[in-house]
Amino acid sequence: MSVLALARAQVSRRLSRRLPYYLTPEEAHQLIELADNERDRLFLRLLWETGARVSEAIAVKLEDVSRDGVRILGKGGNERIVFIQDGLVASILIWAQEIGLNRHDYLFPSRKGGHITKQRADQIIKAVAKRAGLERRVHAHLFRHGYAINFLNCSGRLDALQEQLGHRDINTTRIYLRLTDEDIRREVSKLQF
Repeated sequence: MSVLALARAQVSRRLSRRLPYYLTPEEAHQLIELADNERDRLFLRLLWETGARVSEAIAVKLEDVSRDGVRILGKGGNERIVFIQDGLVASILIWAQEIGLNRHDYLFPSRKGGHITKQRADQIIKAVAKRAGLERRVHAHLFRHGYAINFLNCSGRLDALQEQLGHRDINTTRIYLRLTDEDIRREVSKLQF
């Protein structure tokens, strides 16, 4: 292997280990505030405050929500409880009562029955991102990545994050320990000498 090919391979490996793009807490809150209606606002809050995958969030039923957390059916049919703060639980229960959701109804109903689709979830997110003036491409998984970074910044517990995200392998969760150059630069700027 030539020196140039080896250098390219090293750069490629380094770039592939970079942390994925993610939403900052400020961006997530801005998107949540700009949602068209309470259903969409709660949907975005659930993504942000639980780190759930979009497919997991849209399939939540009212009976899955309790003060103990939200029951999520994850990848491979694995069920887990995702813990959430009381404020989100209260908001969900109040809203569900206001619109007359039954226990077995989907939390995020579509107009045609059932739950909103992944495509509709993407439309909701793209619309609020456009209103917010975010220049980069925003999609549902950025909420998950942002949740993970925020969780680690606040708690530092990789094992707890693994449980919340529903990762079988801790190495999948470890990606969130890596920092981008921007993250490092921001942290260095906080130093006082």
